[in-house]
Amino acid sequence: MKKTLKLAFALVLLIVAVVLLALLKSNQAVAEWFSTTVFVGWVNFVGHVNSIFPFSVFEVLLYVAVVFAVAFLVWAITLLCQRKWTKGANKFLILCIVATSILTVYMSTASMAYNREKLPIIEYNHRTSQEKMDAHSAKELAQFYADKLNQVSSQLERNQDGTVKMPSFDEIFDLLMVEFEKLYNGYFSQYTPKAKQLTSKWLFGNLKIAGVSFVVTGEPNVVSGNFYNLPQVMAHEIAHTKGVMRESDANSVAYYVLLNSNNPYLQYAVLADVAYSITTMVRKMQNQENPSVNSEFNFNSLLDEQTFQAIVADKVAYSRYWSQFTAFEDLGTWLNDVYLKLMGQSDGVGSYVEEGTSETQDKTDENGNQVQVEVVISFSNFQNILIDHFLKIN
Repeated sequence: MKKTLKLAFALVLLIVAVVLLALLKSNQAVAEWFSTTVFVGWVNFVGHVNSIFPFSVFEVLLYVAVVFAVAFLVWAITLLCQRKWTKGANKFLILCIVATSILTVYMSTASMAYNREKLPIIEYNHRTSQEKMDAHSAKELAQFYADKLNQVSSQLERNQDGTVKMPSFDEIFDLLMVEFEKLYNGYFSQYTPKAKQLTSKWLFGNLKIAGVSFVVTGEPNVVSGNFYNLPQVMAHEIAHTKGVMRESDANSVAYYVLLNSNNPYLQYAVLADVAYSITTMVRKMQNQENPSVNSEFNFNSLLDEQTFQAIVADKVAYSRYWSQFTAFEDLGTWLNDVYLKLMGQSDGVGSYVEEGTSETQDKTDENGNQVQVEVVISFSNFQNILIDHFLKIN
């Protein structure tokens, strides 16, 4: 009985700690302190320890945890069915203590980082970007990135099916380590944990999980698969382990790091995905300045045919790979959505992309007619990063 009381008391203390941490998280100053001290210290410690192992410790522990939880639960139920109330309760309490202990570590590290200060990597806010961008400069930006994409694509080695032959997983990580070292400014953790490959394609593929960073083990984990956007996925997961937990911010860090790299493989990983954002930007800016003409600009028309076909081949191969896995995709999306909302991201899975905003305004066209025009109020994070990079170079 005494053991049961001790276990119950320990569980209550852990629950109180979780509740207290959840309350503290709402204060941004407190969240920032935890993120730059406890988070950094924890990831630095466990990241160094787990880097010894060539496999994903998270993946191994995930399977062990499932087996442990099921075994202990069955054990506890069996004991209770045998009317061994104390022993059954003890087993159940131990299971709850282990789970709550992990939750406590997570609440004091990763969870806190969801309420950090604004990401400091975008130099130009939306007002400055809007002042710098008009129809002419937007078209110049489009041509700049088209030229860059044509140049980068021509430097890449490709497979017989036209898809890019990416460097190995470890080589990509080594390249990204160099780029992430340039980011350290006090906001980002200086230590970069080693990225690990998730080997269970069936499980993570069917859950539509391309990568996961579990701060408790201090590892950025990426599903094994050598695709054109592997550096982007890896950079996103590394960003999480460096204190950037909000999904749109992690995407922004990945875009920023890849775009500012001098390595053609890293650049291609982000440049292959610029067509939609740039096309949207140019069309809106052109329509704002000339409301009587509906812009039909298309970024892909600026690309060499060889470059365009290469991008198509890469995206088709990527889509074909993920189309194999459909068993639990709705479950995976739902779980991720619930998790993100619990972490304070009200948009759930919608928080991966921070879209720009626009509003409809009445304007006069060149013929003196009143027309309604969609006017840009702010650009998306990705567009801001593209603008920032373009303005720095030009």
